[in-house]
This record gives sequence, C-alpha cells and structure tokens, in this order.
Amino acid sequence: MKKVLIGCGVLLVLVLAGFAYLAYELGPQIMESQERSQAGAEELVVLDDDFPFSADAEETFNADRFAAMLDARIAVGARQRSRDEAFRTETEERELGALEAIKMKLGSEPSLMDLADELAVVEMGPTEFSHYTRIMWAALQRVGAGLGPAELEPLRGFYDNLSKGYEAMSFLPNIAPLDEVLGEFDRAVTDTAMEVMGRRADGLMEGGVQLSLEPLYLNINQLVATTKQARRAAADLQASEDR
Repeated sequence: MKKVLIGCGVLLVLVLAGFAYLAYELGPQIMESQERSQAGAEELVVLDDDFPFSADAEETFNADRFAAMLDARIAVGARQRSRDEAFRTETEERELGALEAIKMKLGSEPSLMDLADELAVVEMGPTEFSHYTRIMWAALQRVGAGLGPAELEPLRGFYDNLSKGYEAMSFLPNIAPLDEVLGEFDRAVTDTAMEVMGRRADGLMEGGVQLSLEPLYLNINQLVATTKQARRAAADLQASEDR
C-alpha cells in the first residue's frame, strides 16, 4: 500500500511538473491571445458609442444593414481561412513539433479584433450586429426545419449544431439562454433575411458562420455593456481615490 501511495505521489508530481512546463512555454502566447481579445472588446465599446443602435427604434427590417452584417461576417471568415491556410502550410513545410504547433495555433485563433475591424468597415456597432445576428439565426432555425430556399440547404444543420454548442457554453458569464436571445421575429422578416442570405450562401458556408463564436456573437451586446460597466466602476474608484 505504501508503494502504491508513493507511486501515485510521484505520478502527481510528474503531472504537475508537466503542466508547469506547458504554462511556462505557452504563457507568452496565451497572454498575447488574451491581450488581443481585450483590445477587441475595447474597440467594440468604441464602435458601440460611434454607431449606436436601438432595435425598438427600427420600424421595419433593414435588409441593407442585415446584408452589411453578413458581409462583415464573411470578411472575418476570410481572415480566419487565410490564417488557417498559413498555419497548415507552415506546419507542413517546417514539420513542427507538437509544442511549436500549439504555439503557432494559439497565435492564429480568431479574436474580437477581427470582428471590430470589419464592423468598422461597414460602420456598425456591436449592438446592431447582435440584433441582426439574432435574425440570421431565427432564419437558420427555419432553414433547419426545411422551410428555407434551396440556396441555403447546405446550412440546414447549422441551427442544431448551434443549439448543442450553445448549451455547452451556457455556464459562461453574459451568455443568456438561447430561446431568450433569439426571441421571435415576423415571418416576413425571416423570409427577407433568407433571401439576402441566399445570395451570400457560399460566403456563409466558408466562414461567415463560425459556430464556435456564435454564442459570443449573439450576446456581444452584453459583453459590451459589461465592459462599459467595468470602465465606469474603475473611473468611479479612481475618482474616489483622488478625492
């Protein structure tokens, strides 16, 4: 029994040492990834102030702005495809070891800065983006039920995949239940949305819809609100310290 305990203790020490080594080796890449995400979140706050939006003030569905949201998504997807291709080429040409490959992959992951950059191009803030993202997914829900146009048939399984992935991320802060986020939209709205999406089906298939990011995209207005609240709290604290 004593030998078993000693063996377990040695194994635990080795495992912890392995984790410590990985943390040491990957620390700079992880920090850089976090800094990119934070910078993206800060830029989204700026865009929210520059391009304010209220869904309640929108009397009719604006198909042009919905199309702009799709175009921004497709541009973000193109950025990611370019990075993924560069990663594959680099790993094949250099025959990277596992650790070096992980380091490089961390540097090529999507970030909020990509979204902020492309939203700036179409002059859209994250609140408007989130609103039209909900409409897109309400349309994709109908596509999943077999009620969409033929052009969107390749996207038929996307809503089911979103539901599964969304549930797995529901424990995170600022991620509201999916049924609350989507809400309800008139059929005329989703019909028009599907028509616009049908003209961009290839782009949506090729990265315009990124299932791993969609829970964040659907709730990005909450992320921005939380960031603003944290800013105000920090400013209030600084003001109280200065007094």
